[in-house]
Amino acid sequence: MFFERQDICFDILNVFHIKREANISINRNRSWSGVAYRIFGSTTFLSKGEKHIAERESISYVPSWVDYERHSTEEELIIIHFNSYPTTGEKIEIINPEDPERFLGYFMRLAKEWEEHALGYKNRCMSTFY
Repeated sequence: MFFERQDICFDILNVFHIKREANISINRNRSWSGVAYRIFGSTTFLSKGEKHIAERESISYVPSWVDYERHSTEEELIIIHFNSYPTTGEKIEIINPEDPERFLGYFMRLAKEWEEHALGYKNRCMSTFY
C-alpha cells in the first residue's frame, strides 16, 4: 500500500471537492498521483487488465503514469493531486477504511484549507495529508 512507506515525501499540487454526472473517461500520461475520498457514487477503474471498484466511503489511489479508463456514476468526491518522492506504486489501489467518517473529516479539512488559501494553508494541508 502506498502510504505504508516510511521514506516518502509528498508535494500537494491541488485539492478539488467536486460533484459530477455519470461519465466514462480515459486518462493517460498523468505526471501526478491522485487520491480521492468518494462521498457518494461509485467508479470502476480499468487498468492493466484489472478492474478496481471504488464505492461510497472508499479511498482510491491512482499513481502517476498509470493509464486507466474510468466508468463513474453520479458522484461527489474530494480529490488530492500530488507528487511523491520517490514515486509510489504501479497500480490503482482501493482502500476501504474501518472508520470512513474520520477520513472524510481529514479530506474535508484539506479541501476547506485549500479553498480558503489562508496564510500557511499549504503547510496545514501537508500536515493533514501525512
